[in-house]
Amino acid sequence: MRYKLSLISALAALASLACAPAMAAAPTVGIYQYPGGQIQQGQGVALIPASSPSLGYQQTSSVSTAVGLPSIPAGAKIAVIVPETQSIRWRDDGTSPTASVGMPISALQPFVYTGVLSAFKMIQTSATATVNVTYY
Repeated sequence: MRYKLSLISALAALASLACAPAMAAAPTVGIYQYPGGQIQQGQGVALIPASSPSLGYQQTSSVSTAVGLPSIPAGAKIAVIVPETQSIRWRDDGTSPTASVGMPISALQPFVYTGVLSAFKMIQTSATATVNVTYY
């Protein structure tokens, strides 16, 4: 099965591989080949099957208070989240994040979330954040 990587996965993987020691021989399943080497699923990279079409895209700027992901499509299991103008913080443990507490995602840093999508809550760290989300 072929796989495609989201922008976050590709950037994160390339950055980590540049600093990582040489990888041992990789198994033949769950591999993404690219000109600089190969990435295995489970190395902090979420591989999305190439046969999985996008289930939808949403953009929101309503993140001045903690909110969930916008309009999660039926069947979605993965969200690629990209804060566009300001960083955000997120939590998925049942407690809402605040502008200073939660896991940070920097502006223009794509983040692949594969947990329970309905549990994800986010908030901007400063005014005027816009967040883009694509579902798979």
